[in-house]
Amino acid sequence: LALAAISYHQGVVTDPGRIPEAWGDGPEALQLALARDPLERKRTTGEPRFCSKENKYKPDRSHYCSALGRNVLRMDHYCPWMSNCIGYYNHKFFLLFLAYTAASIVVAMVFLVRALICDIFPAGTTMLMLGGVAVSALLSTTLGPFLALHLWLLGRNMTTLEFCERLGGNSDGYSSPYDMGVLANFRSVLGPSPLLWLLPLGAPEGDGLSFPRRAPDAHCRSGDAGHTFAD
Repeated sequence: LALAAISYHQGVVTDPGRIPEAWGDGPEALQLALARDPLERKRTTGEPRFCSKENKYKPDRSHYCSALGRNVLRMDHYCPWMSNCIGYYNHKFFLLFLAYTAASIVVAMVFLVRALICDIFPAGTTMLMLGGVAVSALLSTTLGPFLALHLWLLGRNMTTLEFCERLGGNSDGYSSPYDMGVLANFRSVLGPSPLLWLLPLGAPEGDGLSFPRRAPDAHCRSGDAGHTFAD
């Protein structure tokens, strides 16, 4: 429970990542964007994506968050429970918060059920404990699949936004161009040292402005040769 609380705090106070000011409008900013060899480009011109709301070029996997009023690096989604956007620098804390919260709920439910089986309590106490079991079961059946989905996405190196974009199109046989294998995918979010994966500290390697990706022929399916966006 303490680890869940610390992970929650870290997810709330950690900036998810922002585009540097040097990526603002202008030829020098354009060269900075091109130097990263972006995969995601404008559909019409093939140039790096540009955000007219923030007046900055957009690195791969960054998106504009209306709640924060700016772009977020490797944006996953906006979490109202954390009052923060989940992005490059706080994605690990969000995952740990889910995992430790789900584990705490399951442990609480197990102890309540065990106590009800092994001991006899007054009627009022028993009803309260049964209510606790019911609430724990409801929360675990909600958080469990949610955590499983995010771990599955992490194993494929996909964000929630990228997953939703694929749901709206042809996702048959799709493999993320950023999928470098399960171990590398986990390290890209949880950090380089597996010994620290379960601790709410540290940061991912890199700067969130570009990401390793496989060769096009390794991830293209059904004629999907790359990523182009209108924005």
